[in-house]
Amino acid sequence: MSKELLLEVPARLQATGTGQIAGPARLANHDFSQWRCRCRLEAVGGRGAAFEFARDGAARLELPADAAGTLVGAVELAEPDGGTHLVGAFQLTVEPDRGQSERAVVYQPLTGYGRPASGALVADKVMLRIPLAAERASRAVPLADLLTRERCLQLPNRGDGNARVLSVHAGETTVLGRCYASQLRGQARGYLERLGESSIHWVTLWDDRWVNKLSARLRYRDADGRESLEIRNVTDYSQARNDLLVTTRRQDGQQGEQRLAPGKSLGVPLAAQTLVTVGVGEGEHRRQLVACRFVEARLGKLEVRIPAFKTERSEFRFPPEDPAALTMHFLGIWLPLPLERLEHLLTLAQEPLALSFPREAVYLWIRYRHARKMLTVTSNESLQDGLAK
Repeated sequence: MSKELLLEVPARLQATGTGQIAGPARLANHDFSQWRCRCRLEAVGGRGAAFEFARDGAARLELPADAAGTLVGAVELAEPDGGTHLVGAFQLTVEPDRGQSERAVVYQPLTGYGRPASGALVADKVMLRIPLAAERASRAVPLADLLTRERCLQLPNRGDGNARVLSVHAGETTVLGRCYASQLRGQARGYLERLGESSIHWVTLWDDRWVNKLSARLRYRDADGRESLEIRNVTDYSQARNDLLVTTRRQDGQQGEQRLAPGKSLGVPLAAQTLVTVGVGEGEHRRQLVACRFVEARLGKLEVRIPAFKTERSEFRFPPEDPAALTMHFLGIWLPLPLERLEHLLTLAQEPLALSFPREAVYLWIRYRHARKMLTVTSNESLQDGLAK
């Protein structure tokens, strides 16, 4: 099995005159002619793209003409007939658009730890040596084991002062807070029950006294193909209620920022790659509760559509006031569908739903196992070890 990917990419992207900048890309060590090879690019600001490699390894890297700044790319190699999945990641920084006919790009592979490495410039091309992470197919865990777990799943410690925790849940709502539902007492507990909720799904900013125990509830809606995210400020249970600041960045470049008072709700229209950030507090007490991206996977020959949310750059210090605190990288996945519906869609697609966190070098695949008649999750990390803790 290959442990490294050689990816040849253009040092400059040319303006096409059709609202894009583009250049040729190629898998240089291409012995994957029977594999499906594709690349997804996601931008911090919400702009992204995707492309597939032909059987000879050739592809065309295309971005919107107004794309600028740093994007993260994940190259996924899928062996046919449900076999091995390999993933490698890199980041690219595109210079701003100043009306020029071509734009310079700086590339960096991301190592197995999610850290940038260097690439080699050869004339007008850059050769990237990208480490590949492999799916641990033999260590599949039932999705139900992750869904029923209240505590975050701790991923292996890399000894670099950072910690990575994973949370997966399904259903039409997500509750944000700084502690688990079982730790709530009094007004907060009663308020959560009145909301019709029994869990706090995305638990961030642990023990941070400047943040409410309950902060927000997110609800996914799909009405006749018009998707939206309803955000409710649920801090009105407390005397220390707070406004929330909601910012959105869409793939078409549109941005928005709204202040949300306690007890009030607002709706955010969704499109693929929309990035939604929920924050609280002012000045030195400003905190980011969570940033999440709405992604739409189209799987299989039928292009079965599956929506999902995943957190992005959602980090906090724990313990919050300890100089030697760890930086917690919170990796949250929300599947806003009933499990029966998700199971049906993955059966139709006949391939797994891949969800990646390239900066943390964590990759997951959710599939329906016909032999076991259940949804399972595999990863490049050992999920079984995390479940045992």
